[in-house]
Amino acid sequence: MDVSGRNAVRLALSELFLDIDVAEHVPMITDVLRASGQSLQTLELIMLDEIYPVCHWNLRQVAGEWTGFNPVWLAAQCDRAAAQGEWRKAIYRPVRRLGLRRLVPEWKTVKDNLASNP
Repeated sequence: MDVSGRNAVRLALSELFLDIDVAEHVPMITDVLRASGQSLQTLELIMLDEIYPVCHWNLRQVAGEWTGFNPVWLAAQCDRAAAQGEWRKAIYRPVRRLGLRRLVPEWKTVKDNLASNP
């Protein structure tokens, strides 16, 4: 996936971490992810290894970001997270999966949408 495509995926996934009712954003997020042409497994790894570590804090604040993350900042932070060693990512994935289920239940809806209409 080229850099602009990866950044579009990252930006779409980051929408799930905004301090708003993201249910209305699920169709748009699904469309962007589907258009990326990436497998569900690849998208899940981007979510777990790049987006979750950068964005989860937003849902743990009293008044988190609700208008959208700065795309330049998001790309830089995700690049940094992606550059961590594979062993480190593998160690944290189970914890991140648990946090994702708890903090972002809409992610399951997005995955179900992608799986039902590939």
